[in-house]
Amino acid sequence: MVDSLKQKVAYLQGLAEGLDIDHTDKEGKVIASVIQVLNDVAGHIEELRAAQQELEEYMESIDDDLNDLESELDFEDEDFIEVECPKCHKEVMFDSDILEDDDTIEVTCPNCNEVVFINDGSFDIETKGIDADLAGVKDNDDI
Repeated sequence: MVDSLKQKVAYLQGLAEGLDIDHTDKEGKVIASVIQVLNDVAGHIEELRAAQQELEEYMESIDDDLNDLESELDFEDEDFIEVECPKCHKEVMFDSDILEDDDTIEVTCPNCNEVVFINDGSFDIETKGIDADLAGVKDNDDI
């Protein structure tokens, strides 16, 4: 499209030169100015097209990278526990393997650094997607 636009402007320039238009009178100045503006517009459109193409390639690259990351971080196969931070009320997720770990592990909120869970039995959590026996917590019916 841009090439055809530039070709059309070049054709108009050729016609204007072939008509031997006097650039000193009013009509000649207007025609020459219009052709110059068209030439400038065609140049800007070409630059925009090139920038758009570059952005499209960049976005495709970002999309590919994101897909790779999503594949590497496939959370569907793993069990996670979600708890709400008592201080900032944001959801915090951590791996359910922490529940089975022999070492004492504190899970802190990445938003406010509040401790949201310690695997020493001092925290009661509601489990989402894991076995309640694995979590070591009582069902809500037992409370």
